[in-house]
Amino acid sequence: MAVEITGSGYNSKVKLYNIHQGNGYFRKDTSTTHSQVKLLQSALTDLGYDTQGADGKYGNNTLAAVKKFQEANNLTADGLFGKNSLTALESILGTHLDPENCETASGSVTTANLTVTEYIQNLESYCNSGWKYGSGYNASKKLIDCAWYPYKARSDQGAHGCTTEYNGYLSEKGKISSYNDLKVGMEVFQQSSDDSTKKSHMGVYAGKVLLRGELKHAVYQSCSSHSNIATKYNDGVANDSGPNLTEMKAGRWKYWGWSKYVKHD
Repeated sequence: MAVEITGSGYNSKVKLYNIHQGNGYFRKDTSTTHSQVKLLQSALTDLGYDTQGADGKYGNNTLAAVKKFQEANNLTADGLFGKNSLTALESILGTHLDPENCETASGSVTTANLTVTEYIQNLESYCNSGWKYGSGYNASKKLIDCAWYPYKARSDQGAHGCTTEYNGYLSEKGKISSYNDLKVGMEVFQQSSDDSTKKSHMGVYAGKVLLRGELKHAVYQSCSSHSNIATKYNDGVANDSGPNLTEMKAGRWKYWGWSKYVKHD
């Protein structure tokens, strides 16, 4: 279902995508009814921060609930629901607050300020350091899923949980015809349906890496099991290898894309 907004108050000009990019926040505004504010109200209430109903209007009860949530998560309790608050909430939920609507914001400016080398170094930093696979992202328990893994390695830039959002933050994209055509640092995607926007598992291409004595196309990924796949770092960990450098099985990876946030040739 599309984002539904009525009214012309402050919140009418803001969507979750803007908040993810640090370009806005939801604030007290009873003149606007917003479907994503309604989702926020429902999520907060489910977590014990009662907004006294989910009507899509950011009134006093929602303001109070947001402040309590911010206090509980060591955030500035100003009642402005911005990027830090959204990131904290989605970390707890383990998913995007509105998975059906992760559209890009028109007119947004993106700067590629991360080199491929830095990106790979950041991906490496999660490997073999205690992180495990888990839904979404939970820093306290060191759990991270496939989408949050590169998102954190990109310094919290881009998409992290909604498959359709990837199409908006990739500067280039295409279908993989041969792994030999890939370049280190490209984000690669598997696909679970015939719809190319509905990507499933993802990772970052690492080039050819020596795995079990053989050079193999490899990918940085976080997944629950690496059984029967050549793996570096947590090789052999039953059912949970977490962030890793893993052999790319032939034909399994379908699409590639360059992140707008990573400099490349």
